[in-house]
Amino acid sequence: MAAITFNNPVISGFNPDPSVIRIEDDYFLVTSTFEYFPGLPIYHSKDLLNWTLIGHGLTRSSQLNLRTAEPSAGIWAPTIRYHKGRVYLTTCKWDRYRPKDDLFWDDDDKVYLSTTVRIANRPVGSKLKDFAIHVSEIDLASGRSLTAPKVIRASPHGIAEGSHIIKRGKYYYLFTAEGGTEAGHQEWVLRSEVGPLGPWELGPVNPLWYNGTEEEVQSTGHADVFEDAKGDWWGVFLGVRPRLCEKQWLDSPLGRETFLVKVSWENDWPIFNGGKNITIATEGRHTGQLAHAKVWNADLSKPTLELGWYQKHTPLKQEWSLSERPGHLRVYGSCYNLSSAEAPTLLLRKQTTFQQRLQAVLNFQPSKAGYEAGIVVWYSLFSYASIGVTIASEGPDAGKRVLLLRSPTDKFGVLTESTYPLSPEGQVTMAIQGDGLQYTLSYSEEGKDDSKSLAPVQSKLLTRSPPIGGAFTGVMFGVYSFGKMEPVLDPADFSKISLETV
Repeated sequence: MAAITFNNPVISGFNPDPSVIRIEDDYFLVTSTFEYFPGLPIYHSKDLLNWTLIGHGLTRSSQLNLRTAEPSAGIWAPTIRYHKGRVYLTTCKWDRYRPKDDLFWDDDDKVYLSTTVRIANRPVGSKLKDFAIHVSEIDLASGRSLTAPKVIRASPHGIAEGSHIIKRGKYYYLFTAEGGTEAGHQEWVLRSEVGPLGPWELGPVNPLWYNGTEEEVQSTGHADVFEDAKGDWWGVFLGVRPRLCEKQWLDSPLGRETFLVKVSWENDWPIFNGGKNITIATEGRHTGQLAHAKVWNADLSKPTLELGWYQKHTPLKQEWSLSERPGHLRVYGSCYNLSSAEAPTLLLRKQTTFQQRLQAVLNFQPSKAGYEAGIVVWYSLFSYASIGVTIASEGPDAGKRVLLLRSPTDKFGVLTESTYPLSPEGQVTMAIQGDGLQYTLSYSEEGKDDSKSLAPVQSKLLTRSPPIGGAFTGVMFGVYSFGKMEPVLDPADFSKISLETV
């Protein structure tokens, strides 16, 4: 009899560091958002396979200030927990070597916070990063520590992070992500009969699994473990689906995604995925996985944006409207361009499949050079490709409306620019289509049947690690507007915005 399988990831696109709770027959899962706002997407599921975005944990600037956060800084490694009728979220705002947090309630209602910070007695001249798991008892109402932090796991790899403590039967279990989140990423387990302060013993099999650099799923780890409504155990964790090109694995434009596997127990030790490495086709869950909708069309009929739109950094103010021109997303650009460390006028949605196409119709009549609006395939302020409508400031088309293409080069932060003539007036339909290895940007003008494709952008140029910060996110599609050193007074009206799997 064939095994029952489902396909991983269960939440595709940039959704790393998953943490999950069950409340009766409902499951809620949260992931990291780094420098993007709103923070901490919350997903809901009834069956663990089909997840719906229902909100965010951080939605106000008073909760989350991400001014000038570097790439992949910001909100890291959340934990969601449910205790006596209340849901708790813990996370950290990472600026430079800040902690990652987990909450655990013991049977006596004492609360413990485990975090990742450098060890205090780091050996002189040590080449290891020495990020270790520390735990303290805390007062939840005030946040005050009741015990001094105690190191409970210092990894031989130099990095122990992403801690989660659970209790099953007489044992406490500590799950840790080790080796860093790149090719050496692993998941380890320890257990204790005493409590969160230890002592802890290592499991007989560690790491619990390891997906190497020649597998279809790589960089797996940072797991959370839970029991479902039927008494079965599961683990969620991040993984990456690299793309194979000319016998070489390339970074996935989708970034780190959420994976699910069955967890069994042997001699009170957990076994993930039957002891096998992680694959896309995964055993152990009923066949109820629904196909993702092929086309998403932006609903521009409501006064507020739908869930799933993000902005780079906490916005300084609202620079968009869905009511000024019904049926359109009207955007007023700020003075910050897309390469600014500040929060530009940039509205983004995650790329969720390799073969995906963004399309939008733009009506924008810039009154001066320096005003620009368009669409973008985005990775960071150092790496993106965009097509926008603007006024040429020099050259043979100076003073005329043109289309401006920007694309990344092999030098960090250096973008090439090319212009293409446009009619003085009229809307422009723009598109960006990815196939997993490259992105093709194209446009067509109102009243003209032909669509012009521009030079493709290689995914490997787009998704390189930035010169500062990290590469922990994924590619996003978006719309933007900005002025050169000044806000844009002319509205950019976007309509018929869609994402289609092609």
